[in-house]
Amino acid sequence: MNSMTGFGRAEGRGAPGALSVEIRSINHRYLDIACRLPEGWTALDDAIRAAVQREVVRGKVTVTVTAHGRPSATVALNTAAARDYLAALRRLQRLLRLPGTITFEQVAAGPGVVTPVPEAALAAWKPLALRTTGQAVQRLVSTRRREGRALAAALQRILGQLTKGVTALAARSPGVVTEYRARLEQRVRALTTQPVEPGRLEQEVAWFAKECDIAEEVTRIRAHAAHLQALLRATEPVGRTLDFVAQELQREVNTVGSKANDIEVSQLAICMKGWVEQLREQAQNLE
Repeated sequence: MNSMTGFGRAEGRGAPGALSVEIRSINHRYLDIACRLPEGWTALDDAIRAAVQREVVRGKVTVTVTAHGRPSATVALNTAAARDYLAALRRLQRLLRLPGTITFEQVAAGPGVVTPVPEAALAAWKPLALRTTGQAVQRLVSTRRREGRALAAALQRILGQLTKGVTALAARSPGVVTEYRARLEQRVRALTTQPVEPGRLEQEVAWFAKECDIAEEVTRIRAHAAHLQALLRATEPVGRTLDFVAQELQREVNTVGSKANDIEVSQLAICMKGWVEQLREQAQNLE
């Protein structure tokens, strides 16, 4: 189980020069990779993305590649074209008898003087870039796994509280009806000395029991808790599934709260809502 937040950095050195790769990831619904590469390195974008996709399933991932050490050429200089362009400018100046000085900027801006490095020129960088990216990805995965273990432990604690809560709900539920019947009988005796219509008291108690019955909700909450427990033991990414199950759990707890005709049940439902919300917040950090 991995977190979606993490950081990995690696440095590499080879024949073309030296470079560093930094990879950061934060929470995101899907996998979103952004590559920040040196100018002229666009041709390596797909290969670097693929290296990340092999190891990362979800998260907003930013890959920053920086070439340093030995200067890395990202453009090609055509000195012959520069000389021809300068000669042409001088001829034009003489023909038109124009004053002024021809500048470096004017020559450098000439067509073909400075051109982007062709894709073939990056071939020497590609093995080094991919090897270093792979190392950075592994370190990213390591930090995500370490944080994932901490998240899993937190989720286990929350799930333990929820399990105790639903056990308390199940234990309290039968007593709610019994106490209601006793209160109802006491009220009837306080209001009248006349005998109650046969079966009338039982009808009122039966209606109350039906309205506040939470047996189905308790069963579903236990089933969702068992599903969450299984997800926490899984080795594959389960963040989205866990979030979905937590939403279903939240629905059941809300229903318990709406049916509550007892202060103890109501207080338990409020506590469980808080625990489920904590669970959802933590789940949204998981891959």
